[in-house]
Amino acid sequence: MLALIGLGLDGVNTITRSGLEEIKVCDSIYLDTYTSILQEGTAQRIEEATGRKVIPAERGFLEDHAGVIDLARHSRICILVSGDPLSATTHFELIHEARTSGIQVRIFPNASIALYGPLFLGLYLYRMGPPVSIPFTSEKFFPMSVYRRINRNFSNELHTLLLLDLKDGMNMSLEEAISTLLRMEQIEGKGLFGPDRLICALSRMGMPGETAVCGSMAEISTLKLDGPVSLVLPSALSDQEERFINRFLGLRFELSRDSKDLSKD
Repeated sequence: MLALIGLGLDGVNTITRSGLEEIKVCDSIYLDTYTSILQEGTAQRIEEATGRKVIPAERGFLEDHAGVIDLARHSRICILVSGDPLSATTHFELIHEARTSGIQVRIFPNASIALYGPLFLGLYLYRMGPPVSIPFTSEKFFPMSVYRRINRNFSNELHTLLLLDLKDGMNMSLEEAISTLLRMEQIEGKGLFGPDRLICALSRMGMPGETAVCGSMAEISTLKLDGPVSLVLPSALSDQEERFINRFLGLRFELSRDSKDLSKD
């Protein structure tokens, strides 16, 4: 059997009771270290909470469907996923291959940035378009499909969650992400955004020190925030959404965990 267990936004602190009980009865426990950023010491804290050994699972393991399925065919295994286990294509493909091979699959859902982040800002869920990932680019790899997906959302007056690519367990910087978007604007030229365009940055959502800050693209690109980090590009705001999002304007850090506003120097 294969179980995919969502850890939620704050690791062992937000895992569900049913997910915790499943870990205790599995033969092998793997922790996904590929599809998202984990807090330091996550594996150790899970081991302390469950008394079970946790094995890091990198990209090679997660994309070796035959290997995972062979393990699940002969034992009860689980893969622990930051956030919700149904948020990444990697997990969908693994679930599909397992079910096609006749392996029983159990899903233990949890909160994810895709839902919590925009709602934290006060944006309406039904006005969120499909999330868009910003990859690391190069001279040979510069996918304009990113721009076109954002444009599709904007044309339908939908907001866009931007997921920043990972390298060596670290998010792409805000400076690089916004620079990539502005370069795409120069190439495509549809007037979606520029240096003065409103954008919001989200950091450590659901964790101690969670931060949301909104400002111009030029302003936000200068910030150094602790990961995991994502961006939200609002489309046309309703009156109520604008009232909510104004709380995060002016480059103030809204630290909801300890109810403090810290102005940027």
